[in-house]
Amino acid sequence: ANGGAACRAILALPVLAGHFRARGSGVIGSTGTSEIHAERRWPAFDRHRRRVLPLHQVGQWMAPGSSDPCRMLFVQGANPVVMCPDQHAVVAAFGRDDVFTVVHEQVLTDTTRYADVVLPATTAFEISDVTASYGSYMVQPVRPVIERVGESRSNDEVGLALARALGFDWSSAPLEVAIADSGPRAVAAGVVQFVDSSPFDGRAHLVDAVHGVPRYVPVDHDHPLPLISPASSKLINSMFGEFQSPSPAVVLHPFDADARSLVPGERVRVFNDHGSLDVLLEVRDDTRPGVAVMTKGVWLREHADGWGVNVLTPSTGDALVNGACFNDTFVDVARA
Repeated sequence: ANGGAACRAILALPVLAGHFRARGSGVIGSTGTSEIHAERRWPAFDRHRRRVLPLHQVGQWMAPGSSDPCRMLFVQGANPVVMCPDQHAVVAAFGRDDVFTVVHEQVLTDTTRYADVVLPATTAFEISDVTASYGSYMVQPVRPVIERVGESRSNDEVGLALARALGFDWSSAPLEVAIADSGPRAVAAGVVQFVDSSPFDGRAHLVDAVHGVPRYVPVDHDHPLPLISPASSKLINSMFGEFQSPSPAVVLHPFDADARSLVPGERVRVFNDHGSLDVLLEVRDDTRPGVAVMTKGVWLREHADGWGVNVLTPSTGDALVNGACFNDTFVDVARA
């Protein structure tokens, strides 16, 4: 609930301290979004309303009786059954027989198990693409290094095939058009300056017209341990979980384990009002006292009871951008 306010407060610190003159001071961050150029939009779609759904409201939106019902779901590049908050609601929603679900995937994730149709997707090794890395100011073309695997298709190819089946006559993929129109692959000398996406008046605005000064708002909870779910070195979110998933476990500091008469290696129950998990206990003194830690992205099939860490996370959104509040999860741990 306080993520947006916390970010605003942190970004205000260099302003309050005057750290904008010395080399290496100030703030550098990714605060923008990609913008679709008007010429890349197809007018035939402009008259249709596009639904935008926050990550944490997938289960609620797909529940029976919704005022904005879902009848068909197409999933690409995501594993929502594992990664979305309020996992009980998400699994129940994906299990509905009256929603036609298509999943376009490279591997058989937990989400594909709820699909009516699974379409094979290409990997980065099979297709031409344009990519940019984190922290880089360059984009670069990607060329395939292996033949297509089976009947796999890229996102663009699937989208084009669907468009043609629906009567839209598009002769080439948008990506191919964009590459062809992009001009030289590299700049011979110098750099190309990005155009500022929003006007800047030369001042840092510490007080927002809507949200005021950033303030911490205590979160009501009935369980003592904040649960954080950081990434694993073996996974990127839930990617690669099909062959190198970490074993499900909860990590406690020795103080918290001793207070509950728990010993390392035994099975414990991690629980709150949203759900519960049966996992192994790890005890480490590099964990902060008063905090429980579980790795995010571990597939449900790896858990003894078939539920992942997001069975414990709430469906609430933060006040600034209505983002998912994964770290507003509070739990307790007891012997299973």
